[in-house]
Amino acid sequence: MTQPRIQLKNVTKSYGSKTVLNNLNLHLGDAEMVALLGPSGCGKSTTLKVLAGLEHSDSGEILVDGKNISKVPTRKRKMGIVFQAYSLFPHMTAKDNVGYGLRIRGTDTAARRKRAEELLELVGLSEHMDKFPVQMSGGQQQRVALARALAISPELLLLDEPLSALDAKVRSQLRDEIRRIQLSEGISTLLVTHDQEEALVMADRIGVMNAGIIEQIGTPSELYHQPKSAFISEFVGVVNRLPGILHDGHIHVLGSSLFVTNEHQFASGDTAVALVRPEEIEVNADPAGKHVVLNKQLRGIFTSVTLTGPERSPIRVDMSSRNAEALQIGEPASLRIQRDDTVIGSPTKKESESLMEYQEEIL
Repeated sequence: MTQPRIQLKNVTKSYGSKTVLNNLNLHLGDAEMVALLGPSGCGKSTTLKVLAGLEHSDSGEILVDGKNISKVPTRKRKMGIVFQAYSLFPHMTAKDNVGYGLRIRGTDTAARRKRAEELLELVGLSEHMDKFPVQMSGGQQQRVALARALAISPELLLLDEPLSALDAKVRSQLRDEIRRIQLSEGISTLLVTHDQEEALVMADRIGVMNAGIIEQIGTPSELYHQPKSAFISEFVGVVNRLPGILHDGHIHVLGSSLFVTNEHQFASGDTAVALVRPEEIEVNADPAGKHVVLNKQLRGIFTSVTLTGPERSPIRVDMSSRNAEALQIGEPASLRIQRDDTVIGSPTKKESESLMEYQEEIL
């Protein structure tokens, strides 16, 4: 393996008695985009700030191409940062905002203007270079902020919730644009987000954080299809919580016996919940079926079908829209899990009670 471009080694950061980062380790390869995903307060934004030099770690090292930059001031780290708030200078035009970082680094006027114009063209704003921020939309302002971050040819691009202030349509368009630019520029990028779809669509690898550590890091496919814990399974994507009984490393649920893949503290005979994706369940119209179709939602090429489940709580199945036409609301159906293994989690009190009450129909 070649040396990573960026490394965080055993980084710890505390605020008073609260440990926000706990011996965190992370690396980014050359031209790679890594997303940090996790709930509020998990430490993902603090990780970005420590990398940028906006916060100083209590211990550990930050390496760029093998060189420790932990004590290097922010302005000398050669990192471009794009925040949720656009943070543009209101009295400057788009072109002057983009060139600001070069100006304070002593770049001459002609070179600064040329670089700003090139980058505004790259982000599709050539026609807006002489406009002030108040004259531009939120999406346009965020493109200017991105161009400004790229102007200094940074060693690392840091994106801190860059799209969360935008409406859904603009957010979707801009995330594709950011990814295109990141790939064309070949720049290592760290994206901090709470939006799982954003992380899944944009990143080469995703690190899911919880309580100051990275619980799992891998490709989007690995995290979605091979989660290592119940936390990862429920945080990345949608799952059905299906109560079942454990026996010899398997959980018995919906007529299937699924091998349990994650570490757990349960014993044979205990109740647990299998965490199963909506697309991993097959549903068929069946007069003798133990489940009832409650609703159907057309989502284009696939349809989300909701059926009765444990504790009369719904089970969601995602299936082809063509096949879903055979299912009628209010009619019975049968379910079958289409995989051989699963991650399990702890049941709530109601889930355990429902398994006892409806055990025959669930199993």
